[in-house]
Amino acid sequence: MSEEPTAKRSKVEDAEALIPSQEFDAIDNIQSELDALNDQAGDEIVKIEQKYNALRAPVYAKRSEAIKSVPNFWGIAFLNHPTLSSTVAEVEEGFIQHIHSIEVEEFADIKSGYKIKFSFHPNEYMETEQIEKEFHLTGDTPYSKVTPIVWKAGNNVLEQITRNRHPIPSDSLTFTEWLLSDSDPTMDEIAEIIKDDLWPNPVQYFLVPDIEEDDEEENGEGAE
Repeated sequence: MSEEPTAKRSKVEDAEALIPSQEFDAIDNIQSELDALNDQAGDEIVKIEQKYNALRAPVYAKRSEAIKSVPNFWGIAFLNHPTLSSTVAEVEEGFIQHIHSIEVEEFADIKSGYKIKFSFHPNEYMETEQIEKEFHLTGDTPYSKVTPIVWKAGNNVLEQITRNRHPIPSDSLTFTEWLLSDSDPTMDEIAEIIKDDLWPNPVQYFLVPDIEEDDEEENGEGAE
């Protein structure tokens, strides 16, 4: 049995020898042409994203102004999100409900990264009013960095989590632990969900209980 992998490797290593060099060069040249087109497509996609980011910016700003009139909009939307809510320990819920706004801003070149900004109402947990977490995706070592939080005496949420993280298991990050971590941004599921799901359309999560209630009423009427 130990000889089979060697035989398979030999077939792979000899594959190039089965193709006449002239034909192989032709295939290689065609592949290079495709790669060049893919690179060109990538550049064009970035230009389109940059164009529409600029067009979306004032609309997002208008939405943010409208949201300010809705009490606890972002806290409710966050806690209603099926994945994000699963990162929230009970001791964090009050802290999250003080979120005044969430904003996502991609870096100008799109590819190099983005930042998420959390603004908070004045609250009993911390002096810090705005927390920015940046995600730098290019370079040899992608990294993230975050605004330090100045906690108020006796209300350090991170310390409270070390004493009681229910219902989050010890091998998973809670929201606050994630917020203050510097983990690899290329593997950051929470950041990607906020950027690509919650931020583009938070209304769908703010309205989740109402939608479920409407569905239940419709099902009840159908049963009658």
